Amino acid sequence: MKNELFSCRSLYKHHSKKKASANRTFEERIVLIRAKSFKDALIQAEKEAEQYCRQIKTCTYLGHVDAFIIHDKPLKHGSEIYSLLRESGLTEAAYIRRFFETGKEYQSEICF
Repeated sequence: MKNELFSCRSLYKHHSKKKASANRTFEERIVLIRAKSFKDALIQAEKEAEQYCRQIKTCTYLGHVDAFIIHDKPLKHGSEIYSLLRESGLTEAAYIRRFFETGKEYQSEICF
């Protein structure tokens, strides 16, 4: 297989410099990886995640990465770069509250 473009999502826990709190800060990070296979993309994404933690120094890689092969070439406005399907018994509103709008997200600011 020739090199393909993958988007890879990795998960992190950030360590606050503030006093101890019951709440933890987690990060979902998506990066582009060029790889020869799905397995190679996962390996490269794990290496990238570990490098990210060495640079940031206030986070720990949680050992989870998933990958999505990008079929749209070349990338353009509206290209799908990531998708995750999940089955759930939750209603639409409950699903959004549970996974996306908990009220504790930092979407446009970084607060570490």
